[in-house]
Amino acid sequence: MKVFISWSGKLSKLLAKSLNGWIPAVIQSIDTYFTPENIDKGARWFPEISDELEKTDYGILCVTKENLNSSWMIFEAGALSKQVKKSRVCPILFDVATSDLPPVLAQFQAISNFEKGQVKDLMKKLNELTEKPLSVDSFNKTFETFWPQLEKEIAKILEDYDYKEDLEESRTSEDMIKEILNLTRAIARELGKEEKEEEIETPPGDDEELPF
Repeated sequence: MKVFISWSGKLSKLLAKSLNGWIPAVIQSIDTYFTPENIDKGARWFPEISDELEKTDYGILCVTKENLNSSWMIFEAGALSKQVKKSRVCPILFDVATSDLPPVLAQFQAISNFEKGQVKDLMKKLNELTEKPLSVDSFNKTFETFWPQLEKEIAKILEDYDYKEDLEESRTSEDMIKEILNLTRAIARELGKEEKEEEIETPPGDDEELPF
């Protein structure tokens, strides 16, 4: 089973990295995908990410105040919602209220408070989606063993992070539209390169859709 972990911004990256290491420790049959580079710069990674999205069974979005209006986070959320059922995409909110979420993110059932009960419910759902789920007893024991590690790590990240309001929050709608347009154009260029490479094999008139 493949779980795609989406992030954007420094704080979100740290949180996503923790989840990336922790989730497979609890449920070993889960394979997580986490890009180590800043995907906000990201059109050149589009073919790889698009390929990973096609294999994805579940998506987790690490949402912070820094990336609340990030065009890349919104793009990946849209791509995930097209690839899998909406019930299989879960935003995890860190210092963000559900009422602050943009429409693309608000359509999903989010973890509004990073506490044990909500995270355990998420992990239960992931376990149920695997080909060979852990038994209830095995899952509970494994979760209880590894939860303190994640809880401590996330708390330290949030405590130590030198948080400053990101420009994303103060930008105008026009600024965000321009960024989304630039990202879309970059993605279109990548798709154009792929189409040229496959021109001989591809029947005339076939167009490739953006993933949302």
